[in-house]
Amino acid sequence: MSLYREKNEITSLNPDRKFMLRHIRFDKNIVSAQGSYMCDSEGVQYLDALSQYGALPFGHNPQKIWERVETARRRNEPSFVQPLMNPGAEELAKTLLGIAPANMRYVTFVNSGAEANEAAIKLARARTGRQMILSVEGGFHGKTLGALSCTGNPKYREPFLPDTTQFEILPFGDLDRLADRLRKKDVAAFMVESIQGEGGMRVQPDGYLAAASALCKEAGTLMVLDEVQSGLGRSGRMFGFQREAGIQPDIILVAKALGGGIVPLGAMLCSGAAWAPAFGAYHSSTFANSHLSCVIGNAVIEELLAHDSAIVRNAKEMGAYFRGKLNEIANRYPQSYLCATGDGLMQGLILQPWKSRSSYFTAHASHLGYSVPLIAGYLLNEHKVLTAPVFNQSRTLRLQPALTIHKCEIDRIVEALNDVGSALEQNDYVKLFSYVVGRSRGKAAPRSGPVVDFPLSTAPNIASGKKRGSFAFLIHPTDEPTLFDTLPAEFSNLEDSERADWSEWMRSWFSKMYEPAPVVHAKEIASKDGGYAEGWLIACPLTPSQMLRLGKEQRKILMHQYLEAARKLNVDIVGLGAFTSIISDGGRDVMDDGMLLSTGSSLTALASVDSVYEVARQKGIDLNGHAVAVVGAAGAVGRLAAIHFSMRAGQVVLIGNAQNAKALDALKEVAGEIYMRAIDRLAKGEHGGVAGSLQSLLKIVDLSVLKTLSGQCGRQPEAYRALFTQVDDLLRALAVDVPLKVTVDVNAGLSGAKAIVSATSVGKSFIDHSVFQSGAIVCDSARPLDVLASVRSHRADVHVYEGGVMQLPGPISFGRQNVLGYPRGLNLACLSETITLALEGAVKHYSLGNRIDYDEAVWISEAASRHGFTPHVPESFRSPLGCSVADIAPAAFADPFGSARNDAVEAGLA
Repeated sequence: MSLYREKNEITSLNPDRKFMLRHIRFDKNIVSAQGSYMCDSEGVQYLDALSQYGALPFGHNPQKIWERVETARRRNEPSFVQPLMNPGAEELAKTLLGIAPANMRYVTFVNSGAEANEAAIKLARARTGRQMILSVEGGFHGKTLGALSCTGNPKYREPFLPDTTQFEILPFGDLDRLADRLRKKDVAAFMVESIQGEGGMRVQPDGYLAAASALCKEAGTLMVLDEVQSGLGRSGRMFGFQREAGIQPDIILVAKALGGGIVPLGAMLCSGAAWAPAFGAYHSSTFANSHLSCVIGNAVIEELLAHDSAIVRNAKEMGAYFRGKLNEIANRYPQSYLCATGDGLMQGLILQPWKSRSSYFTAHASHLGYSVPLIAGYLLNEHKVLTAPVFNQSRTLRLQPALTIHKCEIDRIVEALNDVGSALEQNDYVKLFSYVVGRSRGKAAPRSGPVVDFPLSTAPNIASGKKRGSFAFLIHPTDEPTLFDTLPAEFSNLEDSERADWSEWMRSWFSKMYEPAPVVHAKEIASKDGGYAEGWLIACPLTPSQMLRLGKEQRKILMHQYLEAARKLNVDIVGLGAFTSIISDGGRDVMDDGMLLSTGSSLTALASVDSVYEVARQKGIDLNGHAVAVVGAAGAVGRLAAIHFSMRAGQVVLIGNAQNAKALDALKEVAGEIYMRAIDRLAKGEHGGVAGSLQSLLKIVDLSVLKTLSGQCGRQPEAYRALFTQVDDLLRALAVDVPLKVTVDVNAGLSGAKAIVSATSVGKSFIDHSVFQSGAIVCDSARPLDVLASVRSHRADVHVYEGGVMQLPGPISFGRQNVLGYPRGLNLACLSETITLALEGAVKHYSLGNRIDYDEAVWISEAASRHGFTPHVPESFRSPLGCSVADIAPAAFADPFGSARNDAVEAGLA
């Protein structure tokens, strides 16, 4: 049974939340808690540095608050008595007004911070007669629809389709934008937090709130200060906005701490000028004026004010101490932490982005906001300290302990953060991540040597001239071993059992967390022709077999996510690498999505064929007079490879998929197109390849007959099929060898071929070693490879290598993994085509679909050569991975998800 996805598991609570908790081992069953400590069902004690996002001002189960609850029970005090008078609510209202600015006049009780924000929106609109609500980028005001519309992060809004036409979000700290917007005098309220909790523990700039208050008064707009997190002592003051003297907002919102960690309770305080009779008449809540809740609220304020506000002063003192320590940590580990943020005991520590040079996994996690959850999981499991991310700033670790925190407890938190900083500084991700698979590495040991870096290029001053274009290239692992290799390099040293644990975790994690993200930024890729291109690799962790198992709508969403990530980078062209082309019908499904696209199939096909001839030249093999074959000849790469072969080879065998009922028709279309081109070339006096084979038949077949057949052929698939059939019938009637053969029998098709290019989209290895003739040259351009690993032990006489690989114009590496593990200076032809098109200033789509213009493919190949890209021919017939295909371990060819071949056939992809 999986640790991460229990079979037939039924959960009564949020399954998506549970998924995340389980994968970072946050799924602790807490059974008791007191003060700043919690204990789980296993007896493990944790230090709470979160205090329920500030809702536990005095920690868990505060004695003074519970004593007041017990008193209310003994006295049989009422709880809900509406519409009658409620003494507890009346008392708490007066207490709150007593600690608030003098202009506050009325209190409305609510059940949560989100409800307080909703009440403020209603009151502001009722009072002003205006609808527009302004808020600030990075702000968070709750998850009900109105409050959500004010919240700065769109990902929390978009799934619920709120009407945001009367809500605008302004840049953080920008008074000029606020002033410009208020001049229209159509704004009901400006809603702002003095300290943005979910926005990264950001304090508003000095003077901002006072100036904003003045602007709002001038415009007749109500200023709403959301103190749900920052209020009631959290900042070391009763309210966070009191950092600036003299501010008198129109509305103040409090919640979280007001319930004392016992009950949900919030309040909206407003000035007399902000009150609207209509709001008083028509706004109400069954539970909002609970006597018991208000009794607890009163006890909270009493505790905050007791002993000359000792707890608030402690928050100020401990907050200053904590901030000093956090600043020291950030300075000590500048590669790990960017800086500390916040005020009082509302602190944040911002992680540096996890770079792509050592690991696509860490870059992917960092970009999508999973770096902080992973670190929080480490802190909880290894240091027994509870922290959490903030919602609107993906790299900020929330540090928000109870107001009663002690110095020794802060020191413990600091020690844990120092440990994280040290591990990150040393790239010791094995230590930081081992907890997710139930293992522990203990404290980090100092490294004996420097951390290895993986610069884009080892050549000095690689770029000259101006930027000629930009690109994004879409990638994904081709199998589980390639996925595992996205982890940092140190993971390759793990024992088999731990590697298996990690593979299980990754398989489960990425079953849901597979949204694409940029993982490499190549600032300058120089052209031999001058100038450079800038580019990004955008990665998704799904393998081909997993992609093929996605439903049509899921594939559409995945491709949209890929292209949205590219769009945000403002690139000129996007290359559809590997199966992103397959699942988008060669790019045709997304060609209207507003981005220029290329599948890279043109250069992949032509470079593969060219490399075959170079291998033959190096081996002293003359391919003239020998048959060549293309496996997957009906596909985009296979078709172009077949046409390119036909320019030089006199006999070409086109091989398709026997499980596809339409395969033979598709192959005949390609063969007919080749015949048409050959006849046209023959008429021009060109005699190479298939044209030469036809020329040798002119003694018995008049050229005019062939020209007549070609002339009758249109440029449609059925016309190509007809031409092939007519020429094939004619030649077979004459009992001569035909230049083109079509078959779905792989064994028969390959047995007579001296040179082979295989380029299917089956998604797994399937070609057996026994089908090749002795001395055959096999260029395997499929990803994953088509040729089975049995070649290794059975056919030393067959020279198989990985095709579709280019020598780049310089010692360039896209991170340690370099896409699929290529040595520096080598990479995929489809990536090289994308870079070439960026350098050429692409203005349209290229290489889309499976009927790509051959002449355009030739132009792309020539342009690539001009910029310094050349087909890679492995020395001694070894693959670019540093070993022959025969040496690759069988596990590299395994399909842990079962056969993908039938899926490809059913989807029409192979």
